[in-house]
Formats: sequence, structure tokens, C-alpha cells
Amino acid sequence: MTNRLASEKSPYLKQHENNPVDWYPWKSETLKLAKDEKTGTQGGWPLSMFLDENGVPFTGGTYFPPKEMQGRPDFRKVLNNVSDVYRDNREKIIAQASQMQDIFSKINQRSAVLNQPLLPFVDKIISYLDEEHGSFKGAPKFPQFYLFDAMFYFYLKTNDEKYLKPVETLLKNICSKGIYDQLIGGIARYTVDDKWIIPHFEKMLYDNIQFISLLSKFYQSTKSDYFKSKLIQTINYINTEFVNDIGLYGSAYDADSEGVEGKFYTWSFDELSKILQTNLNIFAKKYLVTNEGNFEGKNILVEQNNDFDEKEQEIIERAEKDLILIRNKRVKPLFDDKSQTDQNAFLITALLNASVVLEDENIKEIAFQKFKILKEKMSDKIFHCYQSEEIDVFLEDYVFYSKLLLNLYEIEGKKEYLDEASKIMVEAWGMFYDDKSKLLQKNPIKINDLFASPVDLNDNNIPNGNSVYLTRR
Repeated sequence: MTNRLASEKSPYLKQHENNPVDWYPWKSETLKLAKDEKTGTQGGWPLSMFLDENGVPFTGGTYFPPKEMQGRPDFRKVLNNVSDVYRDNREKIIAQASQMQDIFSKINQRSAVLNQPLLPFVDKIISYLDEEHGSFKGAPKFPQFYLFDAMFYFYLKTNDEKYLKPVETLLKNICSKGIYDQLIGGIARYTVDDKWIIPHFEKMLYDNIQFISLLSKFYQSTKSDYFKSKLIQTINYINTEFVNDIGLYGSAYDADSEGVEGKFYTWSFDELSKILQTNLNIFAKKYLVTNEGNFEGKNILVEQNNDFDEKEQEIIERAEKDLILIRNKRVKPLFDDKSQTDQNAFLITALLNASVVLEDENIKEIAFQKFKILKEKMSDKIFHCYQSEEIDVFLEDYVFYSKLLLNLYEIEGKKEYLDEASKIMVEAWGMFYDDKSKLLQKNPIKINDLFASPVDLNDNNIPNGNSVYLTRR
């Protein structure tokens, strides 16, 4: 028996349509029902936020397990406790709404760099980095490309190697370790260890966009054949595996298939022996593979060497193709195929830049094809998401699309792109400018259904809308 999520458009939400939970999607009708029934919970994994009847959060937490473990209460107990607290303290909780609104409206601005030189912050960040493996020390390990993009900018500006080295260390580790899909390219969201070996196998489009972008800049500066091969492989992967039925790019691949995380990507030693036979020894010169494996008795492919003679290289490439053929017969992880305007525009921009760096007309042609499809979808109005029905727009959709138009103008020199970008930027100002904060709000001012104005000043999954708007003015 299905729940309310069965009628939703998001593939992520639809995954949970058969959960034995009476889930509600986020919408105004849900908040009205909560107010009428004076219940105040909105929960989900990995983040659970509990809201009062007016949609203002009063408590929350990250992961609550199904059964109590390691000092964490189980989710059922949390729900009961929150319900009791809300019932017994309802008036006090509702009365603190204005305080919560003030806290949340300023939370992003506290950690943002505003009206200050950026270089001292970059210098400070470098002191916290893992000099051997790249990015920050410890686990889990995230690429956080936006930080390294800033470092690379200052390397180009100052020619100081201390800004180049962290970028090189990061890219070398990512390209050679388990976070990178060694067979076909592309990266996972993050790794659970501190050496980039064991990924959370989920693949997000936005991570790969920024990977392509930084790798393009790094290759342009260093002309490294190794990084060039990884860049081309990842672009081919995205242009093959991330394209949906309408010809645009989808959003993500799940980490698991058939209920097992990493099943699609990992190999037992026996499997590798059976498939590669006498070529396994040569294959194992490039990739670290063992009988014990590096992930739950299986092997995640990790590069350990790239120095081979011509014959060995041919054997390894043939072995990789054999493994790809076998892997493609497995059940693939779920593809979240929804097309988001901001990410599609961001990726097309990255592909155009990569095509210039690589002097690759095929990549450029594909980028233009995707732009034409996206432009046709937005012939009447810009939306955030294109699925079986359109979803309302965000600031990032406007600014990344206008950025794409400006890139097209720089490449093609056609004034129509410049005029369209200018028109969209003016529209964005009218739709998103918040006179109170003097900043651009994430969703349109007139249809905000949140308890506070969502003004984002920090780069996260993608660069924030305010910064992109300002850099394109």
C-alpha cells in the first residue's frame, strides 16, 4: 500500500512511497493540516527537523536510528518525546518564533566573507589541510571544490606555489583513489575514510560539475596528460550516463542497488580472477586488488601505478573494457533523472570551458545541443526543475542560466546572448531582491512559504546565487 509520496514527481521522494510511514511532502497544505491538528513534526533521514504548527522549527537532529544505539535514542522514542514536549509547552514554543526567525535569518551571514579581503581566509584554510591526501584532515572526506577553486585563482593571480600545491594534492588523490570511478570516470559524493578509498557511492551531478571545472583549469595550467585523461573520461561519463529522456542532465545516482551499498561498483577477488584470468597479474600492477579487499571483502579499484610498457597498457585497457561489460549487466543504482535548471546551466558552462581548454569540437557541439534543449524548455518561463510537471524557480536558476548566456557570448560573440543575459539579471533583481537584508533571497520574495527569508551567502553544493550574480554584473 502506497503513501502520499506516490503522487510526487521527485524520484527521491517516490523511493519512499511504499514506506510504512504516513509521509507528507513539504507544501502549504501540509503546514495547514499541521496547524489544524496541532501536531508539529516534520522528520526525515538524515536530518529531522520538528516544526511548530506555524512551520517554525523548535528542535531537530541528524540521524536517529531505528533502535537505540551508541547513546542515540531510537526515532520512535524521539517522536514521542518531542510530541510530549510540544503538548506540554506549546505556548512557550510558539512564543519563541520571532527569536528563531532572527537566528535563522542571520545564520548564513555570520560565516560568510563579506566586504573583507579573501586572501587571509584562504591562507588560514591552507593551515588546516591534509598535506598528504588533500582537503581537510580526518574523515569523512569531502572534496569541497569551491575552496580549491579559490586557491587556484590566487595561484594564477600571484604565481605562488603554496596555492597550487593543495589543488594538485587534492586532484591527484581524487583521480587515483576509490572516490573516482576508475572504469568509466566521475566521482562519488565523499569518502568515509581519510584516504579517499571508500566512497559513499552516491554520485551527484553538482560534484562532478565542479570536478570538471577545476580539472579543466588545472589542466590548462599544467598540460598534464594524466589529468587530461581523467577530465575527458569524466566528461564522457556525464554525457553518457547522466542524460535523461528529454536530453538534459539528471541529478544523481543512488549509492546502492538491490539494497546493497556499492554492489554495482565493487569486485571480489574471485570475480576478478574469473573474468581476467591470466591478465589479472598485469591488471593488479595498476590497481590494488587483494583477496581480502578494501570494502566488506570486495575490492574498490584504487590506482597504485601508472608506469607501464605498451603491451601492458593494452592488456590493462582490454581488462577494463571487460569489467565494464560485466558491470553493465548488473542492476544499476536508481537514477534521479530530474533536470534542474541551475545545474544544467552550470554543467553546460563547464563543458564549454573544457571544450576550449581541450580544443575539442565534439564536447562543444554537445554543450550547444544541451543549451538548445534547455532554452526550448524555458521558452515561456524559467523553472527550477523539468519533470512531468515544472517546479518553481530559485535564484540559482536565474544566475547560472545568465552566466551560461554570457559564456556563450564570449565564445560566439553574438549580442543576442548578452541581451538575454541582461534581461534575465534584471528580472532576477525584481524577483529575489530582499530590501530588508539588501541581498538576494533564494526563492521569489512573493511566494516565500518559509518562516524566514532564505538568504544564502555561502558556497555549498554549488556556488551561492548572490556571489554568481555579483560576478556576472
